Amino acid sequence: MERFTRDVEAFEIFDGTTRIRQLLSGRDLQGECIPYSGREPMSQLVEVPIESLTPDSFAAFGEVIDELPDSVHAEGGFKAARRVGFSIDGEVDLRVIRYEFKSMEFHLMERHLHVTETRVPLTPEPVVLVVAQSTSPGDRTALPNLESFRAFLLNGRQGVLLGTGAWHALDCFPVRSRHADFAFLSERATEKELRATPDLTACRRSLVVDLQKELDVRFAVVDPSGLVSRSRICTHENADAHQHRN
Repeated sequence: MERFTRDVEAFEIFDGTTRIRQLLSGRDLQGECIPYSGREPMSQLVEVPIESLTPDSFAAFGEVIDELPDSVHAEGGFKAARRVGFSIDGEVDLRVIRYEFKSMEFHLMERHLHVTETRVPLTPEPVVLVVAQSTSPGDRTALPNLESFRAFLLNGRQGVLLGTGAWHALDCFPVRSRHADFAFLSERATEKELRATPDLTACRRSLVVDLQKELDVRFAVVDPSGLVSRSRICTHENADAHQHRN
């Protein structure tokens, strides 16, 4: 009997929720061999539902940068302020970055090992940011935990600081306009390497993984709760039409 020898992901549906059971090197989690069907497995599409961004919901991935609450007041002659936990190993790189309106599908994820990458909105446009929990900084072979993927809706006034090593999609996704601009704070050597390396998976200061290549998985952001109006959310069917109109 032929044996299954590829690394894939098996998906089981419970009460409408996708749960993921990883199959490694042709063996299930109990180490039993899996018969090979003779066909290559199809790429699996995992749907990531949109949710609101709050400090509590985002705490496992970093910090929310938002307006100060009314309870914060100036003290000792200083303006009211809240420190944001930005940290960096090298020189600061500050630039303005533009995210274009596109279909909310992706298969690349990245994380940065030397900076808490930060985005602050310059245009009042809501965007979706997809993140996943950090893995061990010393393990360059570790892949993001697929069960930890979250899609957060930034309301156009909120920024985010990503914890060191937090996985995130390469793009943010505007939900209603042609683009959204952000002040983007990173580390100079990290950004230089990303722009100078044709194969992003070869970077050293960042880790970039292609999960379609590694696990035969790709992702789509969905809005089952109606958090974003149906007419405003970008799907792969209407992205081209939206761009043509604008």
